[in-house]
Amino acid sequence: MIRNLLIYSIRPVAGSLCLGVMVSAAAAGSFTHACAARDLQILTLIEERQDGAVSSDRLSNAMLATIDARTLCYDGHEADALRMYDSIVVGLTPP
Repeated sequence: MIRNLLIYSIRPVAGSLCLGVMVSAAAAGSFTHACAARDLQILTLIEERQDGAVSSDRLSNAMLATIDARTLCYDGHEADALRMYDSIVVGLTPP
């Protein structure tokens, strides 16, 4: 039951987050192309991992870490954000 709830709630949440990123990026103008590409890659990876290859806790942590990486990008710390995106990919790799 909880797994189904997670599966059906991640897509709307991810869509909302992406929309929020686009709106904020348009206003702030500081979200770089590199960060946007990595963000999209992470969201796609999270969606692919919903099949049970990765636990729901790890998926939730990945979403929260993605938000932190976005914040770093907005603040002008692109290199730090890209390193954080890389660590998210490692965390989503099945054992």
